[in-house]
Amino acid sequence: IATQDAGAYTGEVSGPYLKEIGCRYAEVGHAERRRLYGEGDTVVAAKTAAALRNGLTPVLCVGELDPVEPQEAARRTLAEAARLLYGMRGKVVLAYEPQWAIGAPEPASAEHITTVCAALGEWLNSRPQH
Repeated sequence: IATQDAGAYTGEVSGPYLKEIGCRYAEVGHAERRRLYGEGDTVVAAKTAAALRNGLTPVLCVGELDPVEPQEAARRTLAEAARLLYGMRGKVVLAYEPQWAIGAPEPASAEHITTVCAALGEWLNSRPQH
């Protein structure tokens, strides 16, 4: 999804067009977009806002860069989600991806994933549902 609703943004698609063709979700903040295209928090937050204002559910990818203990990973990931969603209202799906584990020989442990996802779920459930 593009950050803007109209204009020439080669390689990006505006929220109104996505909605018009029947999309219901827009993935934002994926690790590869961040790494390959330099999409930082400002762009990810703008794309999340664009999805919400156009009636799309953002699938917001969050996750720590480096391997850390599960509780620290949860703390970092919650801080990232809170930073990216500051002041936003609406339905959001959080997709947890520990970035250090992408393509690594060993995935994150089940305990690691469970700890972080439980913390994210509790935090999301505490947010206003406007």
